[in-house]
Amino acid sequence: MKLISKRVRWGVYFLLPLFAYNNCGRPGFYANTDNAPNSSNSETLPSSGTDNSSYLLSCISKKTFAKVSDSQPAVKQKWASDLFASLEKADSFVGLKQKASVSNADLELPSTFLVDIDHECLQKSGPQSIITDLAKIKNATAATRQMVHTLQQNDFPNFSAEQFRDAVENDPCISFVDKTASFKLSAVTANDTYIAQQMHLQSISFNSIFERVYNSQNGVNRDVRIAILDSGLDAAHPDLAANVLKDGQGNVVSYNPSANNSDVSDSGFHGTHVAGIAAAVTNNSSGVAGVMGVNAKIIAVKVSPDGKNVNLDDVINGIRWAVDQGAEVINMSFASNRADDDRPSFRAVIEYALSKGVVLVAASGNSNLLITSDSHLYPAKYSALYSGFITVGSVDAASATSARSSFSNYGPKFVKIMAPGQNGTAGVLSTVPAHLNASGLASKANGNPIHGTSMAAPVVAGAAAIAIGMAKSRGYNATPDQIEKLLLQGAQKIGSLSSSSLNGNKLDLLTMVNLLDSDTGISSSTATDRKYAKGSVTIQTQPQNQQALIGTPVEFSVETSASSSILLNYSWTRNGMVIAGEKQKKLKITPTQSRDAGLYEVVIRAGSTIVQSQRVKLELAPTYCP
Repeated sequence: MKLISKRVRWGVYFLLPLFAYNNCGRPGFYANTDNAPNSSNSETLPSSGTDNSSYLLSCISKKTFAKVSDSQPAVKQKWASDLFASLEKADSFVGLKQKASVSNADLELPSTFLVDIDHECLQKSGPQSIITDLAKIKNATAATRQMVHTLQQNDFPNFSAEQFRDAVENDPCISFVDKTASFKLSAVTANDTYIAQQMHLQSISFNSIFERVYNSQNGVNRDVRIAILDSGLDAAHPDLAANVLKDGQGNVVSYNPSANNSDVSDSGFHGTHVAGIAAAVTNNSSGVAGVMGVNAKIIAVKVSPDGKNVNLDDVINGIRWAVDQGAEVINMSFASNRADDDRPSFRAVIEYALSKGVVLVAASGNSNLLITSDSHLYPAKYSALYSGFITVGSVDAASATSARSSFSNYGPKFVKIMAPGQNGTAGVLSTVPAHLNASGLASKANGNPIHGTSMAAPVVAGAAAIAIGMAKSRGYNATPDQIEKLLLQGAQKIGSLSSSSLNGNKLDLLTMVNLLDSDTGISSSTATDRKYAKGSVTIQTQPQNQQALIGTPVEFSVETSASSSILLNYSWTRNGMVIAGEKQKKLKITPTQSRDAGLYEVVIRAGSTIVQSQRVKLELAPTYCP
């Protein structure tokens, strides 16, 4: 009897895991083959892709849903916390509650401020306050749906800070109000004819990868758009014109935010010089070569009217416009060292660009400064906050040891990579406006060498464009964080630069291209067709079931293991239907609506390798349960 009982127990022990496996959701992941299940979760889809009623709840228990406040979702504050100044003390208020508790006489408007306006809303609804009424008068047309406008305190005579604040809160067409900020440009003052004099190209192994990158079988076979936010551009320059983006009528695609028109004639030489470093026409038996000189399309955005100074509103509008024109890389060779120039509106537009798949490259600045958590340097310091935002320091291309340029700001926490922005005392040779020089080329201005982190940044921007071009030509989406990984993991690690950049990273195109080949399983030194690209995928952290109140944000995410390929394509589905535009490892739903309830999963591809995540539920309810 005991023996039978023991056998029964062992039989139950054996059957329980099997029962759980078949009825409680199968773990792991499956390739998309005929033998694979439709999902790694046993739950079935609703009968219709739009029928999600089974995932709509009448209420949610507070115990199952963590929330900061028990009230309805907090309304996003529409103004920067330090926008209003106190008349009683110099220090600005730092919180909404402090501002709300003071009387009208305690606050004053800044003399100049930025207003972010939704012009589609303004067009449909008309001005809803004196602020949007004034903005509409000052700016009859808008280049993008949302634009930042600079307004003056004098524009609102006899208008108190309290009235201003109420107008902002009650005007649905106003997205945000912020302080202004200013920056300065960061320059210290193939068979192409002069390629031998372009020491910065030799420093990054350009000649070793040129034929491989443009291998017709598995190299770059598409254009990559590089936006240059700078002093403008000589768009007719003979070594740039063929690579400048044009519309269907042959007009240059460009934008001047301060004038709100397309006139981007260079206000100096800086923008044309930077553009040439990144993307001068290569292999045309003339002039100089750009790092991404083939298949590059330059988008010029003039954010410096005088060739020296840059205003935040122009930068914000310029970034947003460039993103909307399909820019894949944005170069920003300017900087500010004022603490007050770290603006929430600047961070917001950076997040917008990254969310749209754009790689951002910034110069570290030219003050020979160690950048720390206590120092202030913007936008360079944003590299520590965002993957896909790459701050670049300068090394001397004429140095056998790739020594850091004496002028370059540095610091391994904030500078992700070094690149050549100096060529000894000769300067960096690149394009300049033709009216300044008969040859349209220069390495010196007024007898002084043209060098700086302004020159190093577009070297990396060009390298990022190469990585994007090769990845996308092989069938990969190439997200900003993936391109950053290719650049950094595919960089030389130089011990003497360990205190200058993260891991002593110094750009090297040969190392980067070799890494990209390894990651995608194709050698660019061979004629292997790009369709045979194949990588590896292992899911380390699966998405999880969630419950939320309707109107609150929700985020699903998936993490792959360190052994997985860098280049991975993500495709999210809801109730079996692909969610258009969601191509990153995180799916953010802000705010949720009832239609968002249902079953979610993500398919991850590395070339021909395909893996599906487990399927998870999003259950939504209008309120908490009593």
